[in-house]
Amino acid sequence: MCGIAGIWGSVEDRALSHMMSLQRHRGPDGRFPPPPLNGTGHAWHHPKAVLHDVIKNGSPPGQGNMPAWRDRLTDEQIDDIIAWFQSQWPNQVYNAWYQMDQRSRQ
Repeated sequence: MCGIAGIWGSVEDRALSHMMSLQRHRGPDGRFPPPPLNGTGHAWHHPKAVLHDVIKNGSPPGQGNMPAWRDRLTDEQIDDIIAWFQSQWPNQVYNAWYQMDQRSRQ
């Protein structure tokens, strides 16, 4: 594991944007702001493969403003970021996500 500290500078603004987005009102472009990653947002509704894909390749067209990070982060770094924001989730949220993620792999 390469650790979040080694890549934090390149993703700090994006993470802050997510953490500050507790109010989910559409922006001027008609899209929602980044969801909070503290367990109150929508991220926990997605399997790890989907979270990884969105970080790596960006939001699907017309569905958000997440940029693609594939040219700046390795797969291992993306997994570290996912592990970090999941560590911010309450146990109940993480456990619900884990069960959903396991079902998605079947």
